[in-house]
Amino acid sequence: MTYKLLHFLLSPIFKNWIKSVKGIENIPKRGGVIIALNHKSFFDFLCFTAICPREINFLAAEKFFKSKLWFPLMKLTNQIRVNRDQKDKADVYKKVLRVLEEGKILGIFPEGTRSRSGKIQKAYPGVAKIAFLSKVPVIPVGIKGTFNILPPHRKIPRLKKCTIKIGEPVYFNKFYNRIKTGSLFRNISHFLMHNISDLSKEDYNHFIRRNFSFLKKSSSKNVVFFDVDNVLIKGQSYRLFINYLFKNKFISFADYIYTNFLFFIYDLGIIKNSDWFREKQFFVLKKIHIKKIKKNLKNYLKIIKDRIFKEALKEIKVHKKNGDIIVLFSTNVKDIIKPLVEMVDADLLVATELSLRGGYYTGKIIGYSPHGDRKVSVVQNFIKKHDFDLRNIYAYADHITDLDLLEFVRYPNVVNPDKRLKRIAKKRDWNIHNWFN
Repeated sequence: MTYKLLHFLLSPIFKNWIKSVKGIENIPKRGGVIIALNHKSFFDFLCFTAICPREINFLAAEKFFKSKLWFPLMKLTNQIRVNRDQKDKADVYKKVLRVLEEGKILGIFPEGTRSRSGKIQKAYPGVAKIAFLSKVPVIPVGIKGTFNILPPHRKIPRLKKCTIKIGEPVYFNKFYNRIKTGSLFRNISHFLMHNISDLSKEDYNHFIRRNFSFLKKSSSKNVVFFDVDNVLIKGQSYRLFINYLFKNKFISFADYIYTNFLFFIYDLGIIKNSDWFREKQFFVLKKIHIKKIKKNLKNYLKIIKDRIFKEALKEIKVHKKNGDIIVLFSTNVKDIIKPLVEMVDADLLVATELSLRGGYYTGKIIGYSPHGDRKVSVVQNFIKKHDFDLRNIYAYADHITDLDLLEFVRYPNVVNPDKRLKRIAKKRDWNIHNWFN
């Protein structure tokens, strides 16, 4: 039984105990994030899982994995086992970081265990430590009323109702360069508990409130990710570069045919390993010195300039007038496509970086090439690096393989979309642009 099927079966049952849910839009549709909740009852886990729009992996005490009643649910929902008596939590941190690196949601109760009195308890520093190690935002959640549904001394739930209020993401970018100490982790964890207590309308009396409110605010500017291929320009920029190299006799006919054959079978969906395809695709560049490549960029860019959509330039101009940051997005090699940034008055570039040896490309990709399902993680890392706010992100893309990225951002735009993406965009009421040269 998959998580989706289990959620489909159990969600309608536990929603009977939920009176209202506010702030569900604060949970991003894609990417790693930590959900931090107050803890009064087993129903905290059950009710939040019932309304969460994505799969969530909670940290759960070892006793639940020993229980005949709870063990099947723990396994089916992929909960992460924590032995509270074990001092060395290295294995737990490895599992937790893997979950977040894979772009999933981690659920955590900073108090560590259920409240026996119904009052909010003192937070442990673990939630802050995980947030700093993973470099993902934390979303505070306040749940009120679950103690009345199933307090620790009862085995059968009452027919009471709870409310769930989901806060805005808290970003820790401003602290990443600081020396990480136990005191810093404790202060941040207490700050998060004050946020949670505000949402659940409770008092948190275990630590004085610190003025860390600036953590909620990253750059207030809008960030606009513009795909280059078939969005900014007509065609694929790297394929155009290969054509240029062949016409000017920098590569052989065999290399030209080989590269275009790779494009052909990739477009058909035969190649599933995109990393392998990218490295094979850049094979021909290994034969040309970097100085010769850069020397010929001016002529290549004349070809690119003639293919830029006028509507794309108008769209960029509108965003720039509003003070937005324009980021070009391309699977092409960064050195090749970089001059396009200045040409269209963009600000930044996310592209494929290749390693160099002796002035020649090795064909090996540094980090990740921003394509397909990798685009979301590349964009996330870019956002963290530049301290941008996830709530202010636009994206312009054209292909069904960009669906994850379009779902991840707050303002998705599709340009000259393929049939599948167009059908999805219409259903979801996304902006659809038809641009022509």
